[in-house]
Amino acid sequence: MVSQIDDAISTIASLKAQEELLVVVRDKTSASLDLLAKRIEFANFFNKLANLVPQGVFFNDVRFLSGKAVFSGKARTSTDVATLVSTLSSARGAEIVSDLAVDALSSDEAGIFSFVISAKLVGQPK
Repeated sequence: MVSQIDDAISTIASLKAQEELLVVVRDKTSASLDLLAKRIEFANFFNKLANLVPQGVFFNDVRFLSGKAVFSGKARTSTDVATLVSTLSSARGAEIVSDLAVDALSSDEAGIFSFVISAKLVGQPK
């Protein structure tokens, strides 16, 4: 009888240790899944962006910081810049960015337009 009680006590202690381990694993897994859900899939982002950019526009720099994207680049004409802004503001553009802002726009003596556009990345925490 005493040996059965000792066996039961050791089994309970073993199960408690396993339960603690399972709780720790569950918490870590939950944190990892939350991080993955908030992460931008950049391959998908750039594929969609490539389909939105007009032919006369190219980027010098694309930066990502705190859930925002900042696009710096050049365009052949003001129409190209307007088309870029329009497509990024469209329903297709809303799949990747929101809250679009033209932070800078200028043209040089050759008529080439330089721009800086910022936008919030869709799917990022608020």
